[in-house]
Amino acid sequence: MWNRKTGLAATLAYATMLGPYIAGSVLTPDTPLAAFLAATYYGFWRASERGGTSNSGKWWLFVGLAMGLAFLTKGPAALVFCPPMLAYLAFRAQVGSTLRSPAMWGGVGIALALAAAWYVPISVSLPGAVDYLFDNQVSGRLVATHYNRNPGLEGAAKIYLPALLLGPFPWFFVGTRYFTKWGAQTLATLREQKRLTLAASPTAVFLACWFVLPAMVLIAASSHLPLYVLPLFAPMALASARAFERNSDSKTSGSSKRHGPLLAFALWSLFIVGLRGGVGGYPTRRDTRATARWLADQNFPSFGPVLLVDAPLEGLSLYGYHDLISTTIKSEPYPLFVPLPRIDEALFGMRGKAHLAFAVVGARHKRNPILQAMQRHGFRCELGSPHEKWMSLVCERPEPANVAFES
Repeated sequence: MWNRKTGLAATLAYATMLGPYIAGSVLTPDTPLAAFLAATYYGFWRASERGGTSNSGKWWLFVGLAMGLAFLTKGPAALVFCPPMLAYLAFRAQVGSTLRSPAMWGGVGIALALAAAWYVPISVSLPGAVDYLFDNQVSGRLVATHYNRNPGLEGAAKIYLPALLLGPFPWFFVGTRYFTKWGAQTLATLREQKRLTLAASPTAVFLACWFVLPAMVLIAASSHLPLYVLPLFAPMALASARAFERNSDSKTSGSSKRHGPLLAFALWSLFIVGLRGGVGGYPTRRDTRATARWLADQNFPSFGPVLLVDAPLEGLSLYGYHDLISTTIKSEPYPLFVPLPRIDEALFGMRGKAHLAFAVVGARHKRNPILQAMQRHGFRCELGSPHEKWMSLVCERPEPANVAFES
């Protein structure tokens, strides 16, 4: 886009942004999605800069490959990042020539083929998969409310504005300087020529489209996952690198002002590395390892199943609890493709199991409904030691006689 130096600086900027650094510790597809989308935009920039020449063909094929991998990673969510490319082509008056490019349609074919490699077999082999995928990944994320993803404008302001401001920290301020300078130049041109023209900086227009248009879609949509903004930090990193390079070039080689930003970058890098170590040792209620120790202290029967009642603790399988049965006691549970069995259904199926005992883990505030369900099915249960988030029971198969609960 500019030069190799700026590209390397943008890589360092992205790697040391607070949002991508934290997201790297979360097991979600958002980080690989951001990588594939960055590759998509890189190929698109190279293709659009070459217009309709023969050299643009390989880059359109590269765009199709990268976008297909992005679609495989996150599904239709990747399509949110297609309108900025169309907007930029319209700005460069290249829509017609692009649509007439056989290579561009070849890229579209590659993207569709990659997406079809997973979506077609799933849709054919699983009845109801098409309807569920459309509901879960399209309408449910944009307009529906049954996934509890509709924050409204107030909710979007609480979710996405902090993510957009703090995610690129501390490079947000440097990148904003780049866009502010471009905006000032555009306004000056407007006052001078009495018409809006952005041709002086197509790169800035490209980065602005990449950042602004998807952000507007996310804010307007009903989804409310902060990691969705992760792909937007790549254009901010590029803008930050360009602004930082310009600022560095304006300093003399012996000036302390030249070394000040480098020192700040080094200190920030050490800080976030230390932050990672500190967070790793900080106790959290979502630490499955700590939950496994809590269960072990109660002599839970590791040979028997563990009934998880609205408790997302599947990670217990890493600590010796291999027979995990997820169930729900909610009246309106999350609409999974394969719904979780209700607690009564799960308990009815466990009455004929060969095991003598099993464990139950659920939220503390659901203690009474869980105990009532156990009593309805005649299980003898003993309450375990308290936990700040969970409650536990050790239960035995029902006997012919009436049973009671021990605490």
